[in-house]
Amino acid sequence: MSKLGDRIKELRKAMRLSQAELADRVGVSRSAIGMYEMGRREPDAESLEALADFFNVDMDYLIGRSDVTSTIITPKYYEHPETTKLAQLAHDNPDVSLMLDSLPDLDPRDLKVLTDMVAAFTRRDDGHGD
Repeated sequence: MSKLGDRIKELRKAMRLSQAELADRVGVSRSAIGMYEMGRREPDAESLEALADFFNVDMDYLIGRSDVTSTIITPKYYEHPETTKLAQLAHDNPDVSLMLDSLPDLDPRDLKVLTDMVAAFTRRDDGHGD
């Protein structure tokens, strides 16, 4: 297996995705993902970029030129401390990352319910809730 194939498989499994789910998310076929992972095919530049963006890693990491898994987010990007915490949580927890990835597709009413739930949990954790 190629370094690229190993990395794609490792990242996909860390996010608990099937090959078909990953393929759907990055816009390639399931067989293409399988072939990438086995080292039988290399993604074109557009697909490689889509994979790196999806996994939030540098393309150099994906192809094996670097062992740095992702770019460093500068503090200026996240000025609000709660946003920084959420970004770190999403980075550290594949389940949270998947949940956040689905937010743009949520119905506004569902997003409001989710926001209210997070606020309730935050109040509870701060000792202000029930």
